[in-house]
Amino acid sequence: MIKLFFKNPLKFISTRVSSLIQNQRSFSKAHAATSVLQNNFIAKLNRYKINWDDSKKQVVLVQSVSDYQMCIKIAAASYQLATEKKANIAYYSAEHETYFYNQQLHSLSTKNFKTTLDKIFLSFAGKLIYRNNHLFSDQQKINTLVEKIISQTKTKQDVLNIEIENIKLGDLIYDTYLRYADKPELDLQDAFFKTLITQTCNIFYVSKQKIEEYNVVSLVSSYTTYIYHGIAVRICLHKNIPVYTVGAFFSLVHKVLKEYPRHANDHFLLDKLFQKLENKKEIIETYKKIFEKRFEGTIDSATTYMKTSAFSADTNKELVNIDWQNTVVVLAHCFFDSPHIYRDLLFPDFYDWMNFTLDELSKQKDLTILVKQHPNGLPANDPLFEVLKQKYAGTKILFIDKKTSQLQIINSKPKAIITAYGTAAAEFSYQGFPIVTIYDNPFTAYDFTHLANSISEYKTLLQTVKELPSKQNKEQIIEYYYMQYFFFLKNREIDYLKCAKYKGQTFSDTFLQDYLPNMTAAYFEMLDAAIKDGFEMCEWETKALA
Repeated sequence: MIKLFFKNPLKFISTRVSSLIQNQRSFSKAHAATSVLQNNFIAKLNRYKINWDDSKKQVVLVQSVSDYQMCIKIAAASYQLATEKKANIAYYSAEHETYFYNQQLHSLSTKNFKTTLDKIFLSFAGKLIYRNNHLFSDQQKINTLVEKIISQTKTKQDVLNIEIENIKLGDLIYDTYLRYADKPELDLQDAFFKTLITQTCNIFYVSKQKIEEYNVVSLVSSYTTYIYHGIAVRICLHKNIPVYTVGAFFSLVHKVLKEYPRHANDHFLLDKLFQKLENKKEIIETYKKIFEKRFEGTIDSATTYMKTSAFSADTNKELVNIDWQNTVVVLAHCFFDSPHIYRDLLFPDFYDWMNFTLDELSKQKDLTILVKQHPNGLPANDPLFEVLKQKYAGTKILFIDKKTSQLQIINSKPKAIITAYGTAAAEFSYQGFPIVTIYDNPFTAYDFTHLANSISEYKTLLQTVKELPSKQNKEQIIEYYYMQYFFFLKNREIDYLKCAKYKGQTFSDTFLQDYLPNMTAAYFEMLDAAIKDGFEMCEWETKALA
């Protein structure tokens, strides 16, 4: 830091002052007094309060996240676990801002002051044991490890292969970079990359130290993605500590597996579990009717996150004169939304996948390629698609309106649909279209898409895309649909907490003002029953697969 000062003192001072001002604003906002609505929310959650008892030698660890809906589920789940295990509840803060460059002031600000989020999570937990922005005591060890990792990282694949103490963290680092650097692909020369490696090392060793110190016997997390959620998850799994997540909307409670450290259900097991059920024929008939309603514009409980139906009756006039007999449709993904949420991805990121796909398809001069941007992608995707438009200007690659109805595409009958692992694959396959996907995806265990297990296989599928047959295995699609979106909810709707209408905006006084009246005694009875059923489903799954 001293070298940076003497190299360019004005830039150093302006950068540090700007950062201090921004950090002070963040600090002030985080440490603001709780509102009346927040105090009412705290009082509601106090029913799950377990006061800290030093005589108890076990701890259920939870994470604090800025999401009231998640907080409600974490409180209920941790209370049931702690009651069963006669354990304390502790939490770690999943925040990741570093408020001060000075370590002493940093320690003072994050350890001795309670944030509004702390006050909310202390409504049921007994103690804060660490924060993601705490620095590990041995910074020399951290600095040495950071330099070693950086020196050994020459390619994107090297990043994905990063491990600390035999625990894989590379995919978490990569996805965190995409999400928080707001870049579609990783830049090894970006200063933020080194910052991220430093964060990772600090979070790893602080988490490991506290998990051991407090004898953590279970972890309840929202998600398993990004370093801010995933590091604690993987440390616990490595130590054979049970990990549960409550963030995925398709499960009440999900038990994370060491061989599949994700917050989604292991799709490789869906068919095996379905075969254990007695009423398979009845399930297929029932959910076939529900699934087919999608094509009429109905938003079912599996798609409550969508702002509007993907199958509206709207018409995109720019598609009227397309030669559909020589056209394929590429369904894009959000470039920033954790591409490594499954076992693996053939490409390091979706931007690489998109460029490879379009480069290969554009070699077929008689082929028209329509690219549809993900309708729920982050706003930062928009300028990137403008870049792609310029790159492929003058070719037969057309970038269509992201609001284009899937129904219009179906009725236009393109030759094939291409997606890395979009859920639309099941819908288009059901309608009889050849679908090209890549490993790994949620339907890998089923045979209704043309799955590429390697880049060479993918290249061949793209080269022959006009000749590919449909894999219209309707019964498999309905089985997948049921197992993925309904089975683990035990006959409940995905939106059983009635939060879908807020479209993810569940951490504000506006949300509380509208939602608090719902939180009656009957509401908590329903919630507790759902969480109890969730843990029972975890036990059933374990026994069914034994």
